[in-house]
Amino acid sequence: MSAEILDGSGRFVLLSTPAAFPFKDMVKGTPEGPVFDLSVDFDGYDGVGYLKAEHVIEMAHVLGMSTKEETLEMRARISELEVANKAVPTNVKRLLDGIDNLVAEFNSGIPTADDIASDLGLSGNSQASNDDNRQGTSEESGKSGESDGTPDSDKADGTDKPAIKNSKPAIDKGPNKFSAGPIDGFGFGDS
Repeated sequence: MSAEILDGSGRFVLLSTPAAFPFKDMVKGTPEGPVFDLSVDFDGYDGVGYLKAEHVIEMAHVLGMSTKEETLEMRARISELEVANKAVPTNVKRLLDGIDNLVAEFNSGIPTADDIASDLGLSGNSQASNDDNRQGTSEESGKSGESDGTPDSDKADGTDKPAIKNSKPAIDKGPNKFSAGPIDGFGFGDS
């Protein structure tokens, strides 16, 4: 005789296998269990009405229900996700700190214009010295060729030099710039 799986106190009794005639379930006609004894008489059906537990589970899924095992798995997964969710702000902060550290480390290895000028033996304030050089050149080129009415022999250095006229105006070429081409010798060019 088949053993009863549940206590049998409810209307539907779950058995390990069909226990009475016709000894099979109503849907597929197989003798395997577990099956529910539906405890009802059906017109035109001889014997006890059995319904396999797997079919009942399928019907429950259609209604949006789950088994105890499925519910326990979902609750465990929800607990895992809650723990992971609490760790997100900490992990985001660690990620941002790591990115900040990488950027700072990267930037510390990039030479500045003053570093390059110092490596080349130029003064640290190359722009100011370029401005001074241009100003001196402009003043000198503006005075060249001008006659102040004093004969050349009477000039301060005492030499007889003919006055030189500069027919070209001084051209301001702007500050010196480093080449960014592949032959600049600094490795800044395209590779």
